Amino acid sequence: MAKIFPSVRPSVSEKVSDAELAVYDSLAESNDKWLVIHSLWLKSHSRKLHAEADFILITENAVLILEVKGGDVWRDDDGWHFRPRSGRGENVKREGPFDQARGAYYALRKHLSDCGHVDLFDNHVWGYGVICPDCVLDIPGRDASVDPCMLLDAAGFPQGLQSYISKLTDYWRHRYATGTVPGVGGRRQRSSILAPAVGQELLRFLRPEFELVTGLGADSARVEQELLKLTATQLMALDYMELEPRNLLIGPAGTGKTILVAEQARRKAAEGNRVLVLCFNKLLGQKIASGLHDDSALQIDVGSYYQVVMGLCRKAGLEIPIAESWDGFCAELKAISADLIGSLGPDELYDYVLIDEGQDLMNDEFMELVGCLLKGGLEQGQWLIACDIRQAIFRDNFNMQYYDYLASHSRRTPLQLNCRNTRQIAAYVSGVSGEGETRTRGVNGEVPVFRYFSGKDQYLKVLKKVVNELIHSFVETGLPLQEIVILYAKRESVPDEVMMPGFFLRSVLPFEQGGDADAIRITSIQSYKGLEARAVVLLGINEFTNGISRGLFYVGASRARTNLRVLLPDECRHLESVLPVISHLLDDGASES
Repeated sequence: MAKIFPSVRPSVSEKVSDAELAVYDSLAESNDKWLVIHSLWLKSHSRKLHAEADFILITENAVLILEVKGGDVWRDDDGWHFRPRSGRGENVKREGPFDQARGAYYALRKHLSDCGHVDLFDNHVWGYGVICPDCVLDIPGRDASVDPCMLLDAAGFPQGLQSYISKLTDYWRHRYATGTVPGVGGRRQRSSILAPAVGQELLRFLRPEFELVTGLGADSARVEQELLKLTATQLMALDYMELEPRNLLIGPAGTGKTILVAEQARRKAAEGNRVLVLCFNKLLGQKIASGLHDDSALQIDVGSYYQVVMGLCRKAGLEIPIAESWDGFCAELKAISADLIGSLGPDELYDYVLIDEGQDLMNDEFMELVGCLLKGGLEQGQWLIACDIRQAIFRDNFNMQYYDYLASHSRRTPLQLNCRNTRQIAAYVSGVSGEGETRTRGVNGEVPVFRYFSGKDQYLKVLKKVVNELIHSFVETGLPLQEIVILYAKRESVPDEVMMPGFFLRSVLPFEQGGDADAIRITSIQSYKGLEARAVVLLGINEFTNGISRGLFYVGASRARTNLRVLLPDECRHLESVLPVISHLLDDGASES
C-alpha cells in the first residue's frame, strides 16, 4: 500500500468530497513505493491568496500534482461547469480543473525556489493532471492547453489509475525533453529516477512547510500557550515549597524551573519578604528581571552573581574586581571577601533567596557569600535553589559534596514533566545526549532536522540554507525573527561570513546586543543557559564521545521550543543509528502524555 499523509482517512464531515475520498482510497491501495500528500495548501499563488493541491504523488519516477473534481464536469462558451451528483447547485467558473492544477504546479515551484530548494524541482520530472471519477469528459485533441492523457475520468477510474500515472509521467518527461513547459526554462533532460531519499526529502520538506506556511502561526501559538502554562505538577511543587523553608528544585532542561523561580519570588515578595533572585548567567538574570518588572512594588532584586558582587563592592566602598577572566575575577574577589562580608549590614540581608541554574554556583566559594546575604544563612534561612546537575558544563563551578551538603539541609522537590519542548525535540535531546526527560505535555511539533557537512564550503552552504529556510517561514507567518537563535559551542565554529550583510536573508546580531526585532540572534551555548527560543540552530558540536560535548548538546538543543536544527560534520553520521531509540521514546511519550 502507498504511504499517504495524513494517514487518517478524511471524512465527508471534513468537507472532503466523495470523489476525493475515492481517489484517496485508490492511491492508498496502490504501489507501496509511492508517497502521497493529501490536501496541500500554499500561500504562493501568483493571482490568488493561496494555491491548493488535492494530492501530491511522489513516485519512483516523478512528482505529480493531481486535481480531483467530482460530479459532472464540462466546458462550453460560458466557461467550466461543475454539477454535483445530486444534480442541484450547478456552478459556472472561468477557471477549470486543469487551470487549478497548473496553478498549484507553478506555486509549488515558486515556493521551492523561494525557500532555496528549487533543485528538488529542477532536477526531477514534475507534472500535473486531473481525475474526474464521476463523469466521462471528451477532450478534443486540438485543445491548446490540455492533452487528453492528462485526464483520468470515470471510463478508466479506478482500475486504470496505475496506467494513467505511468502515461502522465511519460507525457511530462517528454515535455521537459522537448522544452514545451512554459516558465521553467528551455529543453532539459530531467532524471527519470527519483531516489527514495529524494522522495523522503520532499515529503519532509513539503508537509512541514505546508504547516509552516499556512498553519505555523496558529499552531506555534497553540504550542506556546501549552508549553508556557504551569503544569499541575509544577503547581504542586510550589505548594510543597510552602511546607519547607529550604528547597532544592531538581529537574531536567525544559521542566519549568525558571518559571517556578520567578513565581516563587513573586509569592514570597507578596508576603512582605525582601527577596533576592540570583543566577550565574547575566542574560538569564536579565530575562528573569524583565519578567518581574511589572511587580515593581515588590521587594525583589534580580541579578547575576557578578552583578550582585559588583553592587555590594560599590556600596561598601571596596576596590572593585577588574579582571577580565572569570578565574581572575574570582581570585580578586577572594582577596577582599572577608572585608566584603564584614561590610554587610542588616539592610543588605534578604528574607528569601532564590538561585536559578544553581549547579553553576554550586561550591563553597560562591555559596559563602550567598549564605551571608541570607537571614539565618543557608542552614537556617529560607531559600530555593533550582538545579540540573546534567547542565553543569562549567565543571569548575560544581562541587558534588556541596550539593549533598545543601540537600541535607533542604527538601528535594523533583520536576519530571518537560513543558518547554515539543515531544519531538524532547525525545531527540534525550535520545542523542543520553540526558534529560522526554515526558512532555503531549504537544506535537516538527521533527528536529540534522544536517551534515564536509569541509568549509559545504558547511557555509548548509548553514545558509538551514537558516534562510527558518527566516522565510517566520517572515511568511509574521513571527519575530529574534526568536531564531544560532547557538555555538565554540566561537571558531562561526565563520566570518555569517556576520556579513547579505549572507542570510536577514541580518545577524549578537544576542547580548538586543535591539532590532527583524534580526536573528547569535551567541554561545554557555551564554544562553537557562534561556529559550522558538527556533535554535546548533553549531560547533563535532563529536559525542565525551560528557562535555554531550552536555553542550543537551544544554543547547533543549533551548528550542518548537524548531531545532543541528549542523554536524560527516563524522557524526553514526548518530542516525539512534533514530529507532528516539522513535521508541516518542511512542513512550505518547502513552504517558
